Amino acid sequence: MQQPPITVVAVGDFGRAVAGRLVSRIAGTQVTESVPAATSPLRPIVLASWREARAIARSIDTNEAVPWWLPVILTHPQIRVGPVLGGQLPGCYDCLLGQVLATDEQPHVTRALWDLYDQDRWSGPLGYLEHHVSVAASLATMLIRQQGPASQRILRYDLLDGTVRTDAFVPVDGCPRGKRAAVAQQLPDGSGDRAGQPDRTGVVA
Repeated sequence: MQQPPITVVAVGDFGRAVAGRLVSRIAGTQVTESVPAATSPLRPIVLASWREARAIARSIDTNEAVPWWLPVILTHPQIRVGPVLGGQLPGCYDCLLGQVLATDEQPHVTRALWDLYDQDRWSGPLGYLEHHVSVAASLATMLIRQQGPASQRILRYDLLDGTVRTDAFVPVDGCPRGKRAAVAQQLPDGSGDRAGQPDRTGVVA
């Protein structure tokens, strides 16, 4: 099946640059700088941002009209892409933030930066190179085209040495979305095998 069109929520110059690359890669891609209204049905969403944008991410993550969504975030000296979240997939954005902090060598610094970004719209890492944008768009496209567990990976591109690190996304125990995903996997007629997988129509099965 053909890749479904997506909406890219672009935040900052880096986000707009990534959005431009995705427009050229995925037919029918729309770009906006604001979160689409919570009306059903919505397209899958890619959040491409020059910094961690917690308020925007949470508004997307909690919108049940969004079939699935993907964060692409510049977190100097890395670009973090993934995981695919939403629908019947296990885990949520706050699970992701918890995992990021748990593996951070200086979580208190990262948390302080996030707090600053929430308070000051102009704060964030400045500058990027064009090939950073290309890599970010390529990694995003790869995850978008994956199915099921393969889409729930966290990819980190190191801006300094050019390496890509892959980590499995581990939802927090007790996350309500994880419980829903577990129930979906137990549905009869094999429907649980597809639960939460973003298909090429953009609808979460």
